[in-house]
Amino acid sequence: MEEDRTQRVYLFDGTNFSNWSFRMEAYLEELGLLHCIEKTLEEEDFYPINDEDTAAVKRQKEEKRGKRKQQDAKCKSILIQKIADSQLEYVRGKTTPRAIWNTLKQTFEKRGVSGVLYLLKQLATLKYHEKDTIEEHILGFEKIVRELESADVKLDKPVVIFFLLQSMPKSFEQLITVLETLPVEQCTMEFVKARLLSEVMKRQFNGNKPQQENRTPSPGAAYVSNRKYNRFAKQSGAVEQNHFKLKGPKCRRCRKFGHIARECSVNETKQSEAKNSWCTVISSIKGHNDDWFFDSGASNHFTKSAHLLENPQKCEGVVMAANRGEMKIIAKGRINLKPACCP
Repeated sequence: MEEDRTQRVYLFDGTNFSNWSFRMEAYLEELGLLHCIEKTLEEEDFYPINDEDTAAVKRQKEEKRGKRKQQDAKCKSILIQKIADSQLEYVRGKTTPRAIWNTLKQTFEKRGVSGVLYLLKQLATLKYHEKDTIEEHILGFEKIVRELESADVKLDKPVVIFFLLQSMPKSFEQLITVLETLPVEQCTMEFVKARLLSEVMKRQFNGNKPQQENRTPSPGAAYVSNRKYNRFAKQSGAVEQNHFKLKGPKCRRCRKFGHIARECSVNETKQSEAKNSWCTVISSIKGHNDDWFFDSGASNHFTKSAHLLENPQKCEGVVMAANRGEMKIIAKGRINLKPACCP
């Protein structure tokens, strides 16, 4: 039974010491041997035997000493069995489990300045790639944080959250902005991880839906697919399946393919009708024939009453209005005007 339990801890091969040590500590605690790597026999309260101790006290201490020696031997055996052959040289010659444990920690834990700087650099340069899973990214991030903590480098919670958010790509900027506006007490590490997981799941769900932009259009429909594809994708299923076969874009005015609205013949017809209506507006104004309508910025002035002209002469031509409408000229001449407001 005990042999089955030892299978929970893999052989330490010099890598992932933090994970291996965590598993080993949990296993030794289960066996009641964790104290063997925390302190030596000589550091126990029952080790020293004083002259003033009674015979009964001395006997109890001797029994505890013997029991502790047995525990140390068992703990030492378990540790050695869980160290790969390639790493045994580090602990060869160590006589107590406490000495073995301390040697491994000093060798493989990044407690020096160079080790701490290496971990901080890893933390600062860690980046999430969307081809990887967000769970693996968060686990790798937390592993670095734990290794820093084991090296006596304690990072405040806001600092840890900052590094985690900095590791996310630009596509997460909107979510990061929302998280940065939250109160400090609400923006906990657990809350941030939950939001990141939820965001990735939402993107994966939307990514599983068929997207129109992923379809490959036929060569003859490049203009439609590149410029106005999303509009046609909202139409009925039959149009959506066949619109690539149609020639050119779809006119919004006449709803036909092959041209756009500003090139539509329907538009030209309406503009022509509008021009003619503006050209005839002067003849439809009700009033006296001797009335004048002045435009101070005009180069010529016009009237519809020929009898007002002095020495009228026949003339041919057209007048182009501002809206490009045309009015026919039949005569020209001079006229003297006396405003009614002046004597």
